[in-house]
Amino acid sequence: MNRSVLTMLGIAFSASIQLGARQLTQAVWVYPQPGSDPVADAAGRRLMVDRSAASDVTDLYVSVYQSTPNTSGRLMYPDSSISDLIENAHRKHIKIWAAYGAPDWPSLGSFPMQRMAEVKAYNSANPHAQFDGVVLDVEPGEPQTASEFQNLLALYECVRNNLPQRGGARIGLAVAIRFFWDTAVPFPAAGGPQKKVYEHIIDMELDHVIVMGYRDTAGAACSSNGIVCLDQDEMAYADQKAENNMILVGLETSNCESGCGLHVSFYADGQNALLQQAFLVSQYFRGSRAFGGFAIHRYGDAYLSGTTGWPANDTDK
Repeated sequence: MNRSVLTMLGIAFSASIQLGARQLTQAVWVYPQPGSDPVADAAGRRLMVDRSAASDVTDLYVSVYQSTPNTSGRLMYPDSSISDLIENAHRKHIKIWAAYGAPDWPSLGSFPMQRMAEVKAYNSANPHAQFDGVVLDVEPGEPQTASEFQNLLALYECVRNNLPQRGGARIGLAVAIRFFWDTAVPFPAAGGPQKKVYEHIIDMELDHVIVMGYRDTAGAACSSNGIVCLDQDEMAYADQKAENNMILVGLETSNCESGCGLHVSFYADGQNALLQQAFLVSQYFRGSRAFGGFAIHRYGDAYLSGTTGWPANDTDK
């Protein structure tokens, strides 16, 4: 489907999707793929940035953790690889976020804060190719107890407080949350107000909260179990708190049917279906000041892969 057809249908993704004067975010998660690493490989970095730019991607959420220290002593890709990626992306007006997180992060003590210290150290050592932010995807096993949710909230708060929030050294912070984190818990645990977990998270005034209401239809009616229904409570609360552009709608494109179930991913439906349903979501939330755009999971697994049903960019047929 070429751009003229997309425009005719009113389907224009991310930087092309505008609600009035508002330009929406189109973020894409990036992880190493079997046989391909879009961070370690120079050609892979350039290909990813070129495909992202051609598809109006505004932000890349790049997993940068490596278990072996680099020459700077950081558990990251080499500084040269990261800086090359960031410089190329910034030239095309794409932000790069360091993506971190694992289910056990709330129980790992100092480990998460050491990773945040490395992001700050990297930025200090590479002033012309700095990370724009950190994005956390921490999904402990379900069901979580009240104390486990409080530990998760404490992790988010600690990370936020450890990243510089002002001036030229500022590092943004975004978090991905499950759509059903609506258990009411007090936070702080000792004497804090009792609110739903997602309300506490939105109260932290993060750059973005990505709601992983992964479904393959917009489905405004809750009987349809679609994206809008799963995301609307978080959107409404962020609107109530006057949080501009905070909530990003998560879209799944991975081949995960055996693990995540039917009607969760767009993998089998193809890119045209994703574009169409994203347009419907954007129209439903167009009156919401909190609606900030989309976060697509994930690069190369299907989206921008150049495979059948998933062209290398949004303008390809």
